[in-house]
Amino acid sequence: MCEIGHYKFYMTILLDSFSKEFEQIFQGFASEKTIAISLSGGVDSIVLLSLANIWAKSNSKKIIALTVDHKLREESSVEACEVSEYCQSLGIDHRILVWEHDIIETNIQEKAREARYELISNWCKANSISLVLTAHHLGDQLEQLLISVSQGSGIYSFNIPRVNKINGINFLRPLLKISKDELIEYAISNNLKWWEDRTNSQDKYLRNRVRPLAESLLKISDKKRVITSFANIERASRALSCMALDFIKNHVTISDMGYAKFDTKAFLTLQDEIKFSCLRHLSIIIGRRDSEIRLDSIMAVNEAIESKSPKTLAGCEFLFLDDKCVIIREFGRVMPDDFKGKEGIWDGRFKIVSSKDIIISYAKIEAINNLLKEKPELLDFDKDLQKNIRKKIILTLPCIFELEKIIAIPHIYNYDCKVHIELIDGKK
Repeated sequence: MCEIGHYKFYMTILLDSFSKEFEQIFQGFASEKTIAISLSGGVDSIVLLSLANIWAKSNSKKIIALTVDHKLREESSVEACEVSEYCQSLGIDHRILVWEHDIIETNIQEKAREARYELISNWCKANSISLVLTAHHLGDQLEQLLISVSQGSGIYSFNIPRVNKINGINFLRPLLKISKDELIEYAISNNLKWWEDRTNSQDKYLRNRVRPLAESLLKISDKKRVITSFANIERASRALSCMALDFIKNHVTISDMGYAKFDTKAFLTLQDEIKFSCLRHLSIIIGRRDSEIRLDSIMAVNEAIESKSPKTLAGCEFLFLDDKCVIIREFGRVMPDDFKGKEGIWDGRFKIVSSKDIIISYAKIEAINNLLKEKPELLDFDKDLQKNIRKKIILTLPCIFELEKIIAIPHIYNYDCKVHIELIDGKK
């Protein structure tokens, strides 16, 4: 733990920069009263906590800090408790979220990141909080750019978005125009405490190897021009998204049953980057994939559309029928957890509201086959599709069970069941 500094001086420039940036991205969420902060305990997130706490007090908002104990270091649990005590000394509400897992030997950082977002977003949904602040800063932006360039990634992964939605929760990043040195200077000047994660210096992680390059690049560059470059990337990404979403709005049919279809001839007339953006958006909508999708994988699907060859991408299956491409949720690779209760989200796709506690799960193939023997008319939806594709779609839908009997499948079957189920963001 670092405890540095013997005097308190608020750097008005940094606070003004934070406030200006945060208020700009907060405009669409002004009605929110409580804001969560992802607090690792490192200097970045501790400074974010300090700045957000000052802003919140001035704007009649409440903040709550969330620390994820990843259980990857022996000292992680002790540090999480120390961070909690530190928050309590500042009068800030704090929660520790624990990642329970088996031994992890590969892709540790990526798996930890996914687990962190899942734990935080699930806690926020359970507590009716829709906003989370993270402490990504300008140095992280440069690291992301260098990693993306080294991996041959597409433009969408070149920068960290100021705002994006993960698992139904909005993640805001108000420090992206502030450097690491400025954060450290603020922390020292204000006698803040922070904790160092020793894994941040281990060369086995690509991000750690790239970090010194990013720091050097920032030192020899004009900070304002670096910020302008990232603004240019964001603007270009947004323009591509707008063109792709316009095509989706006018040429893609997205069913409330969680699948999509479009005319391949119209799709193939688009410029490559717009096609790639369309596939990215559709994969997110149908597959509910929140993490970044690699460009080479998207390009492979684009080639599959040209040759009408079935392909999978980010939790989706791309199937073909004459001049139509059909995108359905990939069944069997990752099975969604059961839903138990009165209200919640299933498979990241369907919002469920019930007047009583229910159990929703995916249906086994045998159960669907038995149901179809009794009610073959359940396959009568969307006659444009082949029966085998329609059956695949049914297998990706949530099923409501009473004991072991299926009593409802959204949009195609309802036996004495008063439950409302709708596709999330299915039309966006």
